Amino acid sequence: MDVFEAVAEPHRRALLDLLAERERAAGELVASLPTLTQPAVSRHLRILREVGLVEVRPDGQRRIYTLRADRLVEIEDWLDRYRRYWRDHLDALERRRREGQMTDDRYGELEIDGDHATITFRRHLPHPVETVWAALTDSAERGAWFGETAIDGRAGGTIEMVAADPPAAVGAKRMTGRILVWDPPHVLEHEWRQRIVEDGVVRYELVEDGAGTLLTLTHRGLSVRNATGFIPGTHAFLDRLDAHLSAVPLPSWEERYAETAPAYPSWS
Repeated sequence: MDVFEAVAEPHRRALLDLLAERERAAGELVASLPTLTQPAVSRHLRILREVGLVEVRPDGQRRIYTLRADRLVEIEDWLDRYRRYWRDHLDALERRRREGQMTDDRYGELEIDGDHATITFRRHLPHPVETVWAALTDSAERGAWFGETAIDGRAGGTIEMVAADPPAAVGAKRMTGRILVWDPPHVLEHEWRQRIVEDGVVRYELVEDGAGTLLTLTHRGLSVRNATGFIPGTHAFLDRLDAHLSAVPLPSWEERYAETAPAYPSWS
């Protein structure tokens, strides 16, 4: 087993997190992971020791474990290649915007912060704020352009959605979350919990814009890779929202995804 395989296991990562704070006795590490038995913790510590991520020394009747942070350099070097990859791709996207190759303000933006990214869209919709709010928060209306939706509209309420697209298992598409902000008809913010991605938060802000509405959508908490996969899909759903509000036929989600994806960084 190598360093990468060792840190792929969540309990071993938890042990490393504990040792990153300070050295600890074996008994303290066992107590810190109450869902594991003592033999299970010992096996994880043995693996971490064998790959050189921790070292152990006797202290009377105790065994003291210490993190060897220098062994994490191998992982840091590997991750840095991918950080450079995403930075270069996003710089290219920004250059295309500045050069006028992407003048359509319907396109979203990615802002990277470490290993995570925030998706932001700003859409000018020629409809009153109240109409846009209803399309976002009424279960039946949202179901028409997004997919099956159940919303308990209040702070502390819940939201559950299953997107009609992409063609994937229902369990993979199901999103649940608690409503964090409910301020009709201007702000909706809710958790985004979906099996296939990191937990995040989605926020919709609606501001009057002449006779229409400026909708700002942000989705934060995703990894850089998952954010790059989500952004063309979010673009496609917002196009469907726009069509729903305008009472015209909804575009195919798959076709809009395919059409817009080349303008965004590739996630493959």
